Amino acid sequence: MAASPDIEPVLQPCCMLCGEYFEPDQVARLACGCCYCSGCLEAKFAEMLGDGQQTGGYRNIPRCCFGPMPFSLIRPHLSRGLARSYAAKKLELETRDRTYCSDTTCGKFIASHSIHNNQAFCQRCRAETCSKCKSAWHFGPCAGGEFDQTLRVASENGWKRCPDCRNVVELRVGCRHME
Repeated sequence: MAASPDIEPVLQPCCMLCGEYFEPDQVARLACGCCYCSGCLEAKFAEMLGDGQQTGGYRNIPRCCFGPMPFSLIRPHLSRGLARSYAAKKLELETRDRTYCSDTTCGKFIASHSIHNNQAFCQRCRAETCSKCKSAWHFGPCAGGEFDQTLRVASENGWKRCPDCRNVVELRVGCRHME
């Protein structure tokens, strides 16, 4: 028996990751039409934030067809803690010249609102870092012996400073694209 032309079937969105069907309020529908359920989004973002130091996971911001998933659409589907952690990591990733705590036991990212006149204040351990040379805070120019020596060795070996984090990097193999 054919369905009545006046009645349209209600289609439940299907999650692109797990393949399950959900009620419309339980999925994030992106501009490209892709849908992701709350459970899969929570797992995907937790994985991205979980092990960034060892695997470089912070660079793997969850993406879809048109690039990074819009946080404004994803946030309602994440726990409050995970959303807060991701927002902090997003701020770090979007900062052009990142500064990290010079205390090697800390190393926490220092947001630009905690940097005044090139003096960066770590919110975790209260250490002070020079936002220019990235070493412990000092008065006067950054022309310190170790810093100059490192830059000299880098120049001699053809190494470059990353324009974002200012760390010295070397191209060994592959294309010139760097993340």
